[in-house]
Amino acid sequence: LAFCAAILYKLFCDKKVRLSQWCFYRLPGIESERSFFHGLLKGLARRNVDHFISYTSYGENYLKSIGVDSNNISVAVNVCDTTYWNKKYLELEASNPTAERIRKSEKLIVAFIGTLSAQKKPLMVLEVAEKMRHSNCEFFIAGSGELEGFMHAQILARKLDNVTMLGHLKEEIAELMHKVDLLFVPGRGGIAISESLCMGCPVIVHQGDGVELDLIDSPDVGNITRSASVDSFEDAIRGWFDSSRRYQSTIACKRVIKKYDTQAMIDIFNLAFKKFDNKTDALNDC
Repeated sequence: LAFCAAILYKLFCDKKVRLSQWCFYRLPGIESERSFFHGLLKGLARRNVDHFISYTSYGENYLKSIGVDSNNISVAVNVCDTTYWNKKYLELEASNPTAERIRKSEKLIVAFIGTLSAQKKPLMVLEVAEKMRHSNCEFFIAGSGELEGFMHAQILARKLDNVTMLGHLKEEIAELMHKVDLLFVPGRGGIAISESLCMGCPVIVHQGDGVELDLIDSPDVGNITRSASVDSFEDAIRGWFDSSRRYQSTIACKRVIKKYDTQAMIDIFNLAFKKFDNKTDALNDC
């Protein structure tokens, strides 16, 4: 509705106004719109957009596929407040260095962090944990939501002593990410990936919000699995039992987040808006 209001303002009040849309545009694994009406509305709206800013290169490729001029597309990879998270990393590293922690680690620690909703697929954590119950691996689940009660019951019913539910965390999330060896993203998600990389923690994901295709640029940073099956996730997790690989991944994660930080996002926005400055003094970012 806000974007429709901006379009109406442009059409009837000030035709000099330029509209920029910031969105993911398309999610991995989704090939069609939610409905015919939804697709029609988005198509009509995009005809009045002067410049598109995509969360990911995946969204950029989709826009190109529907005929949008590449000159009218910018990619500002959507990440967390990297300044805050990098600061937290340095604070935590001072008290508990990664190299020392990994050297002393006896178990591979895997964490799911997010809302316990169907979209995030937290039940997959229980499926993988059950299959790996006799492996040297432990799972932590941080979050709350509609599936929380059901998951507690399932853990008790299946006697999953390798799974611990931590409930909703706030400031403690950074500390958890710094302690664990892997972030497991079985369903949708994006911001948690960049937060994890700031903490030097690699990520296992199948189809998040597309940002993983930019951020997970090598096996040292994590795994983008071919499917969302239990076997596929288990294979990916087992690949991280090697402690030397985990230590090397910290360096790789910090390299990626240095490239895709908050300032990089700001710079992309500034470059996009400067294109408007050359054409008109009026700018409306919606």
